[in-house]
Formats: sequence, structure tokens, C-alpha cells
Amino acid sequence: MTLDEFDKGMRRLEAVFNHGKELQGDARGEYIEALRFLGAGEFEEAMTMVIATFKPFPSEPFPSVFTIQDAVTMIQSENGIYKARRERGATDTAAADFCQRCQNSGLHVGADGQAQACQCERGRMKRASWPIGHGTRRREARIQEALDKIPPSKGPVRGLMEKNALGFWESNAVEHEEWVKRKQEQIRALEAREAERKSLAPSVRPRTIDREALKQAVAATKARAEERAAEIEEEDGIPF
Repeated sequence: MTLDEFDKGMRRLEAVFNHGKELQGDARGEYIEALRFLGAGEFEEAMTMVIATFKPFPSEPFPSVFTIQDAVTMIQSENGIYKARRERGATDTAAADFCQRCQNSGLHVGADGQAQACQCERGRMKRASWPIGHGTRRREARIQEALDKIPPSKGPVRGLMEKNALGFWESNAVEHEEWVKRKQEQIRALEAREAERKSLAPSVRPRTIDREALKQAVAATKARAEERAAEIEEEDGIPF
């Protein structure tokens, strides 16, 4: 970072937190000494973060060197984590290899509510790698061996989604109707199970929480507490 780049960043801070007045003497020299080895890009991003997040208070009316260094550390950490994702860019949902069933994750929730490997290439990879834990010796080689034994994928699933008026992807009418049918079947199964439970004799009926009895118990406890509070008030004191 050059001195001009440093001055440009500091002027941004001074305009916001020091009424536009430049730091003088040793105060400015402290910042130069501590921050001179930073890259220009990191310094500029750190200035932006400090301006957006720093809240002045009496003991630190102006962002200290440590505050700026903390911002630099956060910037470096985020860059390390998200750099590959930013370079890769957002998933192209219109691409020919985008699977609308699993959103290119390789997994989707089946009709039984359980995660299942998708039929696309990502799902094929999940099917091969799932049983092989991370850190396992020769993991990549073992995954490749498993892939060789799995039939080729059927390709990405298409025709399940469409863009709505706001431009977001959502299930199309046909897929939505199928989802509604699955949910209705699940509800009917639950109702049938509940009806079967109620038809059993009390001696063999599975024990469940009696919500009505629970409400009555709570009401009785509340009533006793109110009665006791009234007695304490009449006694004009507390019983301790």
C-alpha cells in the first residue's frame, strides 16, 4: 500500500468520525506504522467495514488501530472462505446441467420424507461417496472405484420448476399438484392411525399426553397460587 492509498483511506475515516479533520503528529504516525504492510485492496475493504459497523463511544471516539486490524482480519478470513465461491459465481439455474429436483446438491427429499440420492450426476457422486467418511485413507480412489460400479446417471431432472412473476424459480403447477397429493396422503395416513388408536381398548391403547387433563392441572395450580397470594396479602407480610 502506498502513502497516497493510505491517506485516501484515512480521509474516509476522518470525514465520518473526526468531522473531516486530519489526525496530526504521533496519532497519524501510529496508524502508518501499524498498517503500512497491508495490501491496498484489504485496506480499502477494511475502511468500508469500519465505516459501516463502528460505533463511537467516549473511550474510543475514533476507530483505533486495533479496530482497523480486526476488520482486516475479518476481511482476510471471509476472502479465504468465500473466494472460491465468488470465483465460481452463482449457480446458473438455466444451464443444461442444472437439476431442478435436487438443485444440483445431489440429494432431495423423497415422498417418505427421507433424503435420497438424485438421479443426476451429482446424485451419482453422492451415492458413491456417502458411505466413505472424510479422512478415510485413499478416499478419492475408493470413491472412483465405487463410481465405476454405479450405472451412469440419467441426467438432470427438468420440467419441475418455472419462474414466477418476480423472476424466482418455484414448482410449476403439475409438480405443485403432486406435492399436494403427497401431503394429503400423509394426512390421511395420520388420521387413520389416530382413528385406529382411539378404537383400541383403554388397557391396550398407547399412552399419550391428555391435553385436557394437563390444562386442568395447570389451571388448578394457578388457582392455588392466587389463593395463597391473597392469604399472604391479608396477613400483611410474607411467610418467610
